Amino acid sequence: MEKRLNNRLNMYKVVRDYLNANMQLLEHLPGLKDSTDAFTACLVIIAELDKDKSTATVGSVNTKAFTREQLEDKTLEASKILKAFATFTDKPDLLNGCDVSSSQLSRFAEQALLTKSAVIVDYAETHQVDAEPYGMTTERLAGLKDAFAEFDDKQTLVRSAIVNRKNAGEQLEARMEEADELLKGKLDVLMELASFTLPELYNQYKGARVIVDR
Repeated sequence: MEKRLNNRLNMYKVVRDYLNANMQLLEHLPGLKDSTDAFTACLVIIAELDKDKSTATVGSVNTKAFTREQLEDKTLEASKILKAFATFTDKPDLLNGCDVSSSQLSRFAEQALLTKSAVIVDYAETHQVDAEPYGMTTERLAGLKDAFAEFDDKQTLVRSAIVNRKNAGEQLEARMEEADELLKGKLDVLMELASFTLPELYNQYKGARVIVDR
């Protein structure tokens, strides 16, 4: 949660705690208990939305990093096998097409990595039988294709997680506004009544309403 919202939320919590701690003295105010309960419920939702916003992409990103590493490793492995096969069978086009280094793979953007890996998969499928003596087994080809599919899928999942994080952020803003409306439209109005008979409590409430910049 960004600083300005976090400061507001901290103020909301102080107000909530103050009202709940003094509810017996203030319960004569009509609707204060219900308004405080609604305010408290709103803060619970805000906390959950903030948690969702903070964690929405973490697991997906971590998983994608692992699947990328797997794809890079298997693409490099297949490239080395195909290079050896192309060298000893005099296939210069294949030799040039499958040539890629570990550093190049690691520097590729995600889509570029998928594009290069797709080329290696295509070459491996085309030459698998002839290149098997060099190590291009059906199992190795299947592992490469699985790694490609898993990384491609994780890209989609992370994009979805980013959208969910944005949605959580929008909902968070809306709930903060809802809490603000409850505070200003109901709690503040009712506490103004307390100023007539319980001025000390009212002054304490005003102190709780101050937003502290932290």
